[in-house]
Amino acid sequence: MRHSKTKEEYSTENRSVQKNEVPVDELFSIPRGSNIPVLAPLVETLPYSELHPGTFESLCAHVVDAASELDIQQAFRYGVSGQSQAEADIIAVRKSDGRHVIVQCKRYKVVTPGKIKEWVQAFLKGQWVGTSCKYILCIAANVQKTKQVAAWLEAAAECAKVGIDAELWGADVLDLRLRTMPTTVAQFFSRTHAELFCAGLPADAYPSRFRTRFEASFEHQLTLEDESVSISFNLPHERFQNFGAIFNFARADLSGISFAVGGDMLVNWLQWRLIPGTILR
Repeated sequence: MRHSKTKEEYSTENRSVQKNEVPVDELFSIPRGSNIPVLAPLVETLPYSELHPGTFESLCAHVVDAASELDIQQAFRYGVSGQSQAEADIIAVRKSDGRHVIVQCKRYKVVTPGKIKEWVQAFLKGQWVGTSCKYILCIAANVQKTKQVAAWLEAAAECAKVGIDAELWGADVLDLRLRTMPTTVAQFFSRTHAELFCAGLPADAYPSRFRTRFEASFEHQLTLEDESVSISFNLPHERFQNFGAIFNFARADLSGISFAVGGDMLVNWLQWRLIPGTILR
């Protein structure tokens, strides 16, 4: 038999529903963040201080070379460990006038105002002042404290007195520039770093890389490999006197494609590459 609810029961239910209602202003309010664990969080900054000093210099050279506003024709590391470098770790040559952009690289976790002044003064007393138009100080740490910034502004003013524009590239500036350089980040850190740090990481152009600087010979065959290409040479012998090679590539758009080159063409290529003025036939 079906039970009919009394007025008192309906009234009790309505009061219960009203207690669970959410006000409109609360419904559209911004909720507080929840402590939900992220399995693969984005990388906010790269671990520059964990790199070897020489590796950090090479990284900075790549960043300088990629800076279009610097008008760089070529950038390279200057000197090796133990040599006097006159406070120049990287020397870059400008396309427009051939003048130098000098870069100092300091892989320091903590930087004092005194160190900033010391580094800049050492550069100003060095041999590259007369041919330089710009000086860049690359530091693996952020330079944001008031005394650090004041020391840099004072040092930059000293550079300006001799006609040299000075820039400070701390970790935050390096991050900003490397954010759009996924290939460089993957090369110096890892592809995982590039995926979690860089914006719009493109697909790997070489998904099936060969062995690095691999060389092997077996009977009458020679195989040479680098990451992007593999070449198998057929060397002439008594039973098969023809000379030729088969090329394979790791590039994504050439995956699965091989082509053979005869001995005459290979010799012509070698002559064109090694002897100036040789015409390809």
